[in-house]
Amino acid sequence: MVKEIKTITVETIVQAPMEKVWEFWTEPEHIVQWAFASDDWEAPTAENDGPRRWKIQDRDGGKGQEFQF
Repeated sequence: MVKEIKTITVETIVQAPMEKVWEFWTEPEHIVQWAFASDDWEAPTAENDGPRRWKIQDRDGGKGQEFQF
């Protein structure tokens, strides 16, 4: 069985200087403020010394997922 791979592309325009956007995209203190999908989730940890990685989880500490790139 061959699994079909689907791709989603999301684009946005940010009206801010590139340096500021890069800081908010890469610095752990900012990543934990935006790297989750809804208010009932959180990003309690983020790192960028090596691969960028962060963890998201529901706010009660239950299910979660780690991301790295």
